[in-house]
Amino acid sequence: MPAVTVGPVPVSVREALSLADAPGAVVWLGTVQNVSPTATVYRLRATSAPDPAAAAFRHPAGDRWAMTVYGDDEGATWLWTASGSAVVVLESGIPGV
Repeated sequence: MPAVTVGPVPVSVREALSLADAPGAVVWLGTVQNVSPTATVYRLRATSAPDPAAAAFRHPAGDRWAMTVYGDDEGATWLWTASGSAVVVLESGIPGV
């Protein structure tokens, strides 16, 4: 299972997984989990790296959620933490939907 390590600087999931950019398309669709024992992961879709203080979806330690990763021109999917680091595991998914 692929995983993305995130910290306080927002990371594009597409870039972290070395997925090809597909303008106007979904590049990955599936289920993910924050496997960090303590860190909350924040998620936002934006065309450029968001301000880490921006309002975003929150995923506490152990949380599972469905996530869509878009081509960057459609607003990349960004992940980050408030402090420290966390690992987000892509449990199941379909690339290039």
